[in-house]
Amino acid sequence: MPSIDMGKDDFLIQVSPSIDEEHNWTGEIEINMYLSSSSTLCEEDFNNLTLLVKTICASVPLYEENPDLYDEACKYVQFAEGRYEPAKKEEVFFKNKYTTEGSVINVDFRKHERGSG
Repeated sequence: MPSIDMGKDDFLIQVSPSIDEEHNWTGEIEINMYLSSSSTLCEEDFNNLTLLVKTICASVPLYEENPDLYDEACKYVQFAEGRYEPAKKEEVFFKNKYTTEGSVINVDFRKHERGSG
């Protein structure tokens, strides 16, 4: 397994697909969350970020229970990547704060004043 350079304040989510004998994904996944034991965050921020990461992980079973929620999440991703144009352009909370670097998606969840993005 490749080594990952995990920073002191990093939260990592690992998605491991179940693969059959023919090397096809079975549709099942295992989701693991990794936290640094040497975080420099204050306890409140650490707990809030831990909850955020847990809700991200919880989204997968929620998508299975509510396909409309999954469709909405896909629209957000397509919109942020510039591949989706809704009929009525609505402001997306991370519209100006979404970047990608390779397979890494960076989203700025801080509150910003309109027009400061």
